[in-house]
Amino acid sequence: MGMYRIGEPDPEVPSLTERLREHPIWYGLGCLLALLIPILSYLLTLWILNLNAEHRWFAIPPELLLREPLPLIGRVPPYTLLHLVMTLVIALLLFGFLSLVYAVLYRLFGGSPYLPFDAMD
Repeated sequence: MGMYRIGEPDPEVPSLTERLREHPIWYGLGCLLALLIPILSYLLTLWILNLNAEHRWFAIPPELLLREPLPLIGRVPPYTLLHLVMTLVIALLLFGFLSLVYAVLYRLFGGSPYLPFDAMD
């Protein structure tokens, strides 16, 4: 008991699960982003490759153009591996960018990382 709290009952300390519980909207938003970011990155890949065909911004390595059949799969379109690699890179960049934006917004508008019970004796 602290010396300035004579006769006052100790406040009830919330459990760890109560302190770390998130708002349910974040679960739906995370699920939506997990679905939308790969679709958006594939569409961005198609758009970038179409613009690259017009303007010749970068050369496409011949290793990313599949010309021979793959084992167990057979023949695939020639730009499939290029689409997969670019989609993965763009998706990782989008996930990283959104994580950075979320971290900045959480730091600006989020509450204090300390609760009133952390400073108690």
